[in-house]
Order: sequence, then structure tokens, then C-alpha cells
Amino acid sequence: ADSGAGLTQRLFSITDFVNNGNTATFEKNALRLYFGKRKIPSATKPKKRIRAELLHDRLGHRSTKTILAGSTHEVWSDVVAELTPDHDCIDCQIATIRSSDRNKHPHTPS
Repeated sequence: ADSGAGLTQRLFSITDFVNNGNTATFEKNALRLYFGKRKIPSATKPKKRIRAELLHDRLGHRSTKTILAGSTHEVWSDVVAELTPDHDCIDCQIATIRSSDRNKHPHTPS
């Protein structure tokens, strides 16, 4: 079976779209399509401000520095990370403790 045939049927051609009487505009991190002469109202939603600590928990305990760098470079189109007072993540504190110190039962030599 020709694996390329399915791909060519699923591709979207902006050139063909515009040549058929439509309009396309490129903006930072967005492509807007206008069908025919109708102007679709452009309502940009403000970005939601989320605590970096919450993103730290939700994104697999990435470092806060990495999360803030991603936010600065607009990795997320709908979210801005907000630095809040630092409350150390208990999971990360436990993960950095040596495993022998985490074990509450006495060890027996093997």
C-alpha cells in the first residue's frame, strides 16, 4: 500500500484556501482563517495566570526555573506562570533524600 497517498489527502493547502476566495493571516503563534467575505470577530482571551508551584506539580515536578523560562518564551498559549512565595514541594524533598535514610526499618546485611 502507498503510505504517501493518505498523507496528501489530509494536508491542508493555505495557497488553495486563499485562491478559493478565502483569507488567511499569520500572527505570533496563530493562524487565522477567514471563510469568504465574512469577517469573524477576533476575540483574544487573556492568558490565565497560574502559580508556578501548581505547574510544578502538574508537569511532573519540573524545576520552577524551567517553568518560568517556558512561560517567558510563551510555550503555553493560554497560561502565564506566576512566581508565588516558595513552598518547597514535599515530593521533591523526599526524592532527594538518600534511600537508606528514607527506610524506617533496620537493614539486614545480604
